[in-house]
Amino acid sequence: MLRRGLQFRFQANAAYLSAVQRTLDAVCDVFDELSDTNERIDDVLPTEGVLELKIKDLGTYVLNKQAPKEELWLSSPISGPSQFAMCIEDDQVVWRVGNRELTSLLETEMSQALTEDIIIPKVKYTAASA
Repeated sequence: MLRRGLQFRFQANAAYLSAVQRTLDAVCDVFDELSDTNERIDDVLPTEGVLELKIKDLGTYVLNKQAPKEELWLSSPISGPSQFAMCIEDDQVVWRVGNRELTSLLETEMSQALTEDIIIPKVKYTAASA
């Protein structure tokens, strides 16, 4: 019984690690591309499990992986800190805290800050995630 519990825990953690990395990569790709044309994006700094987005005259957004809790944390200069849990909805990875969803929050805040529409692609949950 213990062995099956450990195997399930390992699979769940592998799914989290894959989903969080693909989420960080998707957000990074959007803002890295935008940094070529939008002068308000001061820097996009991806490191292991952390993504910093520096916006001129606003501050720094930080997304970071919290593996022990299997969460994705956001520090926003507009909405403050939030801890998002991974959910699977319609085969998509969705990061939620209460009724707030991470990519929607980032799209809204960054669209206003950068004065252009921001769309962050959803990360598909697949068997490869596990």
